[in-house]
Amino acid sequence: MNRRTFLKYASLSLAAGAGACGRAAEKPPEGAIVAIVENARAIVDQSKLDDKLLREMVDAAVAAATSEARAADAWKKLLRPTDVVGIKINTLSGPMMSSHPQVVAAVAASLRDAGIKADRIIVWDRLSDELTRAGFTVRRNSTEYLCVGTDGRYSREEEDILEHGEIGSFLSPILRQCSALISLPILKDHDLAGVTIGMKNFFGAIHNPNKYHFANQHAAIADLSNAPPIRRKLRITICDATRIGYEAGPGYKPQYTQRPGMILASCDPVALDYVGWQKIEELRKAHERKPLAEVGREPKFIALAAQKGLGTNDPAKIKVVRT
Repeated sequence: MNRRTFLKYASLSLAAGAGACGRAAEKPPEGAIVAIVENARAIVDQSKLDDKLLREMVDAAVAAATSEARAADAWKKLLRPTDVVGIKINTLSGPMMSSHPQVVAAVAASLRDAGIKADRIIVWDRLSDELTRAGFTVRRNSTEYLCVGTDGRYSREEEDILEHGEIGSFLSPILRQCSALISLPILKDHDLAGVTIGMKNFFGAIHNPNKYHFANQHAAIADLSNAPPIRRKLRITICDATRIGYEAGPGYKPQYTQRPGMILASCDPVALDYVGWQKIEELRKAHERKPLAEVGREPKFIALAAQKGLGTNDPAKIKVVRT
């Protein structure tokens, strides 16, 4: 976007709320809903999905996650027509283990049908090159959605630095110009954090994620997700689990990849990551891999985020809805 558009949209970035399904929630609810929609028929081949079935799955997941009958009503609960909606995707691992372009297109179409105009839907990640490699077209004008990379364009002004717990980073200006966020990750194993799903997806919104991949990684993931610029804007996480990597991630390893044709959705980012983690553990067990805790890769950031009040990781308080 040009500077005039950026300033216009930045003025809209004061919407509150996250952790609950609504536009102005001040704290997460006592319980959480995680919707799971699975349809193996949505998988056409290794790289292609069925658009019609996929759209039905996305709509069903969003509706179930918000306790609404229709996706259009769910989006009205989550968003305003004037919102600039940033869909943060994950394209680091190339075309076979990144947020699938067809899943992203289905979410964008659902948003448009609910009254969000195409020029207010921004699909984004760190780098344009990564977006292109994952199958996306970088574009600043479209009848579907805009698609842009940060490409190193971080403000270096002292007042723009985010300091929150372990985090000391500059934010992508794309995040700042959005008034509402959707996290759209893929469900996969991670060689350091254990799993990378919705919360870790926002490492792609800061200039120095490499700083947080070692001793402080779990606290950093929780702190970044809990930081006001993200927590207040995040409305829902829609996880692309059409493909799941359960070992040797985050890159694509065909021998450790399953294709169940699944979409997960929740307004509670902690609950979604917890349920996603359990899905990976189920696959690991089915393929005779040790639990992540036994190989020193338990995703501790999930419990840390729960302790900070971002959501719940208590299975007794998570209602899993299968549609």
